[in-house]
Amino acid sequence: MLQSKAAGVSDFLAGKLCASGLSDEALEQVLALTLGIRDTRSATMTLFREAGVSHVMALSGLHLTVFCLFLALFVYPVRRVMGPFWLRLAMMLLVIALVWGYVLVAGCPMSMVRAAAMFSVAITGALFYWRMTLLQVWTLAVMLILTLSPRSLTDVGFQLSSMATLGIATFGALKSR
Repeated sequence: MLQSKAAGVSDFLAGKLCASGLSDEALEQVLALTLGIRDTRSATMTLFREAGVSHVMALSGLHLTVFCLFLALFVYPVRRVMGPFWLRLAMMLLVIALVWGYVLVAGCPMSMVRAAAMFSVAITGALFYWRMTLLQVWTLAVMLILTLSPRSLTDVGFQLSSMATLGIATFGALKSR
């Protein structure tokens, strides 16, 4: 039910982008980079594939990070004015809902699910003033994903995304010592 609604929103947004007047080539890239809609037979995707960089057109945690940065542009000024805990909680819940909404509209690729889980853990920790390292955020996010969806463990996208992030977190921790 929820995924069909998200697919409907994705189709609606794709229709709006198609009607925007972008050239076919630009439209292809915008659809791939924002909604994860890729036509693998297109000339542009063929060029990306031949160059060995087709993974750039796949939605990932990087795309979600950019989305979160845009949200932060709007949320940060409001956050500075807000004082009471319940207002900060409401803002946090709104931001988390928008992030997970984007993940749903994008089709729930595991790299985005992992990034959204990490973002949710980090922003929740920030709300309660918990000091967490990237490794702790990663651990909690992976535990959350595997608790809610144990089959994710067999998903190659989840394995690659999680291990790459673990490598970054571990290297960052070692480098900071």
